[in-house]
Amino acid sequence: MKLHSRTGTASPAVGDGERTAFRASAFRRPFPVLLLLAACALAGLLTACTAAPPPEPMPPFPAAPGLTLQQLLDQARRDQYPPLAGLTEKPPASALGSFLYRLAWEPVELLLADNATAFVADDRSLTVGRADGSITVLGPDPAVELSLGTRGEHPEPVDLLAWTPGSPRLLAAGPDRERVEVFNIARTRRVATLEVGRRVAFAAVSPDGKHAALLDEDGRLWRGPAKGPMLPAEELREKPLGVAYGPDGGELFAVGEGGAVLLLRTDRNAPSRDRTAAAPERSTIPGGPFASAHFQGSRAELTRTNGEILAYDLAARQPVEFHRHQSGYRIEHGVLRYRTWKSLPALSIRPGGPEWSVRFSKKLGLAMVHDLDGRARGYSLTSGEPARLPATLRRDDGWRDAALGPDGAFCVGDGCYRLADTVVQLDHARLHCRYLPSGFFLWWTRDPRPRSFGHAPDHLPVRRTIRADEVVAWVPLDAPPDLP
Repeated sequence: MKLHSRTGTASPAVGDGERTAFRASAFRRPFPVLLLLAACALAGLLTACTAAPPPEPMPPFPAAPGLTLQQLLDQARRDQYPPLAGLTEKPPASALGSFLYRLAWEPVELLLADNATAFVADDRSLTVGRADGSITVLGPDPAVELSLGTRGEHPEPVDLLAWTPGSPRLLAAGPDRERVEVFNIARTRRVATLEVGRRVAFAAVSPDGKHAALLDEDGRLWRGPAKGPMLPAEELREKPLGVAYGPDGGELFAVGEGGAVLLLRTDRNAPSRDRTAAAPERSTIPGGPFASAHFQGSRAELTRTNGEILAYDLAARQPVEFHRHQSGYRIEHGVLRYRTWKSLPALSIRPGGPEWSVRFSKKLGLAMVHDLDGRARGYSLTSGEPARLPATLRRDDGWRDAALGPDGAFCVGDGCYRLADTVVQLDHARLHCRYLPSGFFLWWTRDPRPRSFGHAPDHLPVRRTIRADEVVAWVPLDAPPDLP
């Protein structure tokens, strides 16, 4: 996260004596914050409501007509992870002092589609099949809707998808996987059916849409024109994990669970029905066995049975670094989810107010804060800046407890200190904020004096020291980065 103050880069007050781990699991995502608070307050069940996790947001799918992939992801981010989520709006009186919020920059998981059964994705496009047989193709252009149709009286769920971004044709199959349907995306209609007399495990279509490949469950590779017929090519000789065309369509790869790679090179300029392959090339990816494979052209992301992931260039026959478009999407319990590679402002909530305390030693000139994130931090009583804590606290150093105000204010002799600052006050409701390396922590309290004031919208305070007379830097929240 970048924090840019009006007078330069703000340096948050961070101590050296951090000792205990932050219990992040206590925080839950609010959705949205005020609706949760209001519902609990109106029902008179605030305690019971806060004990349960907030409801999971609904995905924005199916996409509205004309929606692009970028717009879908932006919409999901706005709906599910708004930066302040209405936090600066006046809460119900019963919510004051009842919640602690944390605003942190981290990769987040967006919910994109319910009833999802299959998908194909990279950083420029996303194709999703659903249980009702619908197929949505999203990319830089407006969304295209296709349908696998019905089997008898019922919709046929999409169980297999194959598409190369930019290809004019898409392959899809239902649960029986005995027939693979070929769609013309621009015309939004079915143009052919491919059959090989066996259940198809994986399929691929070339970037130009002229050629297709099927890999059956026994590991036999079939290839031919996208309109058929399909002819047997080679045997993979082990349980298949996937098939894919290279970025120019001149290479066709099949991969097995033991790491076996079958490569067919073809003449891209030959007519579809006359296209022949050179002698097959075989190699082995080290580090198997593998449980699954995801392809982007000639690059594969292979997940080992122990959960480790290997990125591998099938053409160069060597491991490679991860590329951001190779990961992120997954289906869990029928919901298509996308985990962002870039960090976004995510607001989480924990029932109860701030839990912290301060002890000080005049002899050592130190204050020790047991902070909101569960860590202990030391500060100089002279400068208010972070300071190293002693390894052990000695009784003869005269450590004493400090009395804290709602904003973490306390005094030691003639020196006064403050751990947090006010963001906004609306009548009796006052919102406090403390910045720590793990994020901004915010909470509402009741002020006996009704007032109304606030600082610049979408700005939060960052303290360099804990001295009460410090001029605090107010930093803007960064605009969300482009997704994905």
